[in-house]
Amino acid sequence: PKAVATIEGVGVEVSGKVTLQSRGSSGNQGATITLTSNDNPSDDFVGKSNSDGSFTLDGIPEGTYTLTISMPGFLKYTVKTLIIENETEIPAINLFGGDLNTDSQVTGADVSALLGDYLKQATTATTPSADINGDGQITGADLSTMLSNYLMAATELE
Repeated sequence: PKAVATIEGVGVEVSGKVTLQSRGSSGNQGATITLTSNDNPSDDFVGKSNSDGSFTLDGIPEGTYTLTISMPGFLKYTVKTLIIENETEIPAINLFGGDLNTDSQVTGADVSALLGDYLKQATTATTPSADINGDGQITGADLSTMLSNYLMAATELE
């Protein structure tokens, strides 16, 4: 992946906001935002969301991209055809919690992984991403969020 940096006069700015389910207004940092050129798939531009969920990627060449927003423990969000022209603002994106094994759906395997770490601190858990709400401990609140998304699949748009 290419490091994203501002190069004055080159490329455009792509910005947006991501909300991580059950994280509150200031716990949305760390989601990975990836733009991959559909014309040249080796051209990746990668950034991270800030605590309020906002993100900005500067210096992106105009063109058609695949946008992927991901965070461990959450269902990823993908748009396969995103046309970048001029300044581009991505509409607000919500990532839903519970995909601990990264198979793009919330299933019994994810519930089993969470229960295996139930009441543990995230720092000592086998699956730290089971701390869906980001409070440092794997509890009923995380299980409740996961179960509210049971059998949900990742979002993939054309």
